[in-house]
Amino acid sequence: MVVFLRSYFFIYVLFVGVFGLLTTRKQPKTYWTTFPWFIIVVGILDGSGLLINRYLLGKYPQLSFFYYQLFVIPFQVIYYFWLINKGIVNSNRFYYTGTVVFILSVIVECFTLIDLEGYYFNSFSYMVANLLMLAHILRYFYQLSKNDRILFFYRERMFWVTLGLLVFWLGALPLFGIFNYMVVNYPKVFTIYFNVILIFNFIMYTCFLISFVWAVREK
Repeated sequence: MVVFLRSYFFIYVLFVGVFGLLTTRKQPKTYWTTFPWFIIVVGILDGSGLLINRYLLGKYPQLSFFYYQLFVIPFQVIYYFWLINKGIVNSNRFYYTGTVVFILSVIVECFTLIDLEGYYFNSFSYMVANLLMLAHILRYFYQLSKNDRILFFYRERMFWVTLGLLVFWLGALPLFGIFNYMVVNYPKVFTIYFNVILIFNFIMYTCFLISFVWAVREK
């Protein structure tokens, strides 16, 4: 069952993106306009990753590493930084600094792992991204708490997006922070926790779905 959900999770992601695109297509053009398109792209990338692992991994064993660690994950992280930054007042310096630090951490770590055999995850750069993501989210929550909008926080699109990100990224930190160690020394525990992360992922995209629902109600 878990394998089935993991294999077809990208379909749920695409569903959320298409739902958002259809429900918000008549709204004014803002930075939110890119959000459903971003989710659709993520769904396509996730589906493409499954094809790479199934048909190309044997011939190109490091292709999955380059695809996810150097492209898919940085693409998502940088976009989430940018999106949350749009909902925060006076935070451009922190956004640009954090983005540069994250990109540098990815580059440096890739040079240390690229010659290793087998699959390795960029745990260090992921932890950097996680801490920066948490800082962005907390800054948003702090500014929301000082605003009258806190009385109706559940109507805030950004609230649902940041809540979803908080659940997934904070929940996944213990696993991905020591990913390489766990997968080698505690494979059974790793498998169980990885399945839990899948649930967190579903929760995150469900929060994104709710954000689109509130976008419609705000019309």
